[in-house]
Amino acid sequence: MLQKKIKTKDAGDGLSRTKYYNIENDITQPTYDDLLLILKNLNMDVVEFEFIRNNKQTSERVQLLNRFQSHGHSLKAQKGRKLVEDLKKYGEQHNDTQILNLGLVLDAINILTFDEDLKKANAVVEPVWKRLKSQENWLLYDIIALNNMLYHLTEEEFQIYLPKLFESVESYEGILDSKRATVLVNVNIAYGLRQKHKFSESKPFLEEAIKHAESYNLVMYYDLLYKLAEVLYVEGERGEANRLAIESIDMLVSLKKK
Repeated sequence: MLQKKIKTKDAGDGLSRTKYYNIENDITQPTYDDLLLILKNLNMDVVEFEFIRNNKQTSERVQLLNRFQSHGHSLKAQKGRKLVEDLKKYGEQHNDTQILNLGLVLDAINILTFDEDLKKANAVVEPVWKRLKSQENWLLYDIIALNNMLYHLTEEEFQIYLPKLFESVESYEGILDSKRATVLVNVNIAYGLRQKHKFSESKPFLEEAIKHAESYNLVMYYDLLYKLAEVLYVEGERGEANRLAIESIDMLVSLKKK
């Protein structure tokens, strides 16, 4: 597991000689706590360890996660289908439920984007949601999967599980871009409520996302302002809705020219 040139007293401090010998020579696998102790002794974090262990390349699993996050709600159908296939293939080969979950979530996103079939999308992600809500803790890939299928939750489930989702996001602040994650969680909550025609209920989540997006991503900020304008229009605030819509469109056109 580790380079043999590293002295046992340096890397294995806190472990018995036998345990460290067995780990070093791949006789036994370290527990998570033992691994963290060894890495601490080496002044190395888990991300760097994985990078070195994978011959100083990003692992295929991390590459798939990066592709998933950068894909978003892309309008390129073929690209979306290819990523779903790659996620499914890797998940099945490695018996990786978290990657399989991302594949199902992206499949549902594609269905919503191109077929606009909410019922079909809900059927695709229902197995994912059953697994997630039965888990005591949500890990990084679980958080990302759930954040992209919030439209599936019922109003009662929103009340029960949203505090847990925000708490989980905060717990991964050292890994996740916390500002981006906060924006996306609120955006996806608002999207889920809009899918249920709960426009007024989506408003506070849009406003919270807008508050964070202004200093994070101006294109996203003005796109969200336009969505807020739609809510205001439904609520009867036509003047303010039109003002925000015009401002948003003008700024989006200007930003895309740069």
